[in-house]
Amino acid sequence: MAELGLTALMLGMGLAAYAAIGSLIGQSRGIPEVVVSARRALYLTAASSVAAAAAGAWPDSTASRRAFTAFMQNDFSLEYVFAHSNTVLERGFTFVAFYAGNEGSLLYILMVLALMSAAAVIWAPGRFARSMPYTIAILAATQFFYFM
Repeated sequence: MAELGLTALMLGMGLAAYAAIGSLIGQSRGIPEVVVSARRALYLTAASSVAAAAAGAWPDSTASRRAFTAFMQNDFSLEYVFAHSNTVLERGFTFVAFYAGNEGSLLYILMVLALMSAAAVIWAPGRFARSMPYTIAILAATQFFYFM
């Protein structure tokens, strides 16, 4: 599972880089197809970040189980779960332990940022169409930082 998470992170990093660069190039050269492609790449960064979070893409996760399941079942064979959870926590707080550590919090921030970016671009009013390539570039560049 850790390999799947790392693959999702690497794919997301490439997609974010393409979305940032592609939207600027498409806008500056007047190629709307490239801007549309960059926008779709931004949507895929959301899917990639969710896949990475669900797979538990922490550098120290060595078990082949999903991280969320390990937290809920108090499976301390995952080093991350062992370091950031215990059996005294109530169920509601056990779920929050996902982003208790630095790795988890960065992954959580990335996932929320990617989902909110996709939602903002999808539901942006038509009057912002001229500035949308620049918005996509800024959002994707920020996501690229978190994917690293």
